[in-house]
Amino acid sequence: MDNVKERPGFASFNCPNCNVFIVIAPVFRTHHNTRYEAWAKFWFQESKTGRGLCKVIYEGQELAPATAAQKITGYPVNGWKFWRYEDKKGVITLDELASGL
Repeated sequence: MDNVKERPGFASFNCPNCNVFIVIAPVFRTHHNTRYEAWAKFWFQESKTGRGLCKVIYEGQELAPATAAQKITGYPVNGWKFWRYEDKKGVITLDELASGL
């Protein structure tokens, strides 16, 4: 990611009134020499355990990772493997990011 130093790594929020923990992270993918950017939104009920639920916010819509990826490719793909997250340590898949939360 060329501007990784300018974008936040991720943000986390704990909603005390609704027992939900939310993580939002910037994700991207280059497809046919075009870079696409979106946000991954994870939320966990009660506590931060397990994989949590995930939506990719792309073009103003909250979509399943695969649906957001298909909007770019035009054909079905595994959204967990398609989307990438990058920080100063390197690039990982959305699946790897979810596993590390």
